[in-house]
Amino acid sequence: MKTLTCRNSNIELLRICLMLMIITYHVMLHGLGLRNVLSADSHITFGIAINSFVIIAVNTFIFISGYFGIRFKIKNIISLLTQAVFYSVVLYIIFSLINNTPILIRQLIQSFLPISTYTWWFISTYIGLYILSPIINKGVSEIEKSLFTKVLIGLFFLNCFSGFIFGTLSGSGYSIFNFIFIYILAQYLKRYNPKFKHPFLYLVISTVLLFTISSGAIAINNTFWGWKVFSYNNPILIFSATMLFYTFKNLPINSNQYINMLAKSTLGIYMIHDYRDLREIMSSYAKDIVNITDIQFGLKLLYLFLLVIAIYTCSFVIDLSRKSVTDRFINNLYIFMRLKYIRLFHEVKHK
Repeated sequence: MKTLTCRNSNIELLRICLMLMIITYHVMLHGLGLRNVLSADSHITFGIAINSFVIIAVNTFIFISGYFGIRFKIKNIISLLTQAVFYSVVLYIIFSLINNTPILIRQLIQSFLPISTYTWWFISTYIGLYILSPIINKGVSEIEKSLFTKVLIGLFFLNCFSGFIFGTLSGSGYSIFNFIFIYILAQYLKRYNPKFKHPFLYLVISTVLLFTISSGAIAINNTFWGWKVFSYNNPILIFSATMLFYTFKNLPINSNQYINMLAKSTLGIYMIHDYRDLREIMSSYAKDIVNITDIQFGLKLLYLFLLVIAIYTCSFVIDLSRKSVTDRFINNLYIFMRLKYIRLFHEVKHK
């Protein structure tokens, strides 16, 4: 997620909004049980409407990475891996103590390997994209427009037709294949710079279209397609993510240190709130709010909104505390590795 060397506050504000959208998605998903819908009522219809917008957050994160380009740095990988290991290990130990369950050696070892054990699907997949990014960047910089266009069309067919319709190659888009396609799409749009005069209008239209398809499918008892349209490789979702990016890109916002500071914790906030035990607690609170019978629906929505803000705020405070612990470790480890590399280089050179 962190790919900008010079932080533009309009894009950093977008990152903050995207994380709020992801938290909202998880609250609506687990609180309203959208995956298990059999028929539409007012609660479910509203949930589908919200979901039709917030579902594009992950694709937009990848589009940002593609548009500005991932700059492969060992220190960034160390930082990402350190954060993932820190939260995986610490949260496992904390919840083992809270739940009064034994700390098992096998699970403790697995908690030190969050990328391999898929603790967070997004982090594991993004690491793959990060490692591939130098090759992608080099290929994109060398390719000429006509061939670039043909490659992009081919990837679109495999990802947004074969993948989305038939579930092959990229499945539902929770895959590195979809990430690579969006990354390359963003690189293409940055290079040839097409003009989107009304990106927000296009965003609204695509969101309404997505809502209409989903709610229409559920209305005729086709719940499979009612949910499948929210696959990340649905071309409507990818188009919506693109339009959301351009909406924020066009905002006349000067550099703002407070926005930039909040955006730096985006990754930590994601890992904290989407850790399995915390996800269950969040889901429990969301379900309790939805199941309250003696208050109006509008008040329930307010409570759900406050829950999203509370999750974001608490996670942000926790990540600030984490930074004071891990940032020095990351810097020292990076310096140590550089010194080792320099020493090894000189030894090889003088042999």
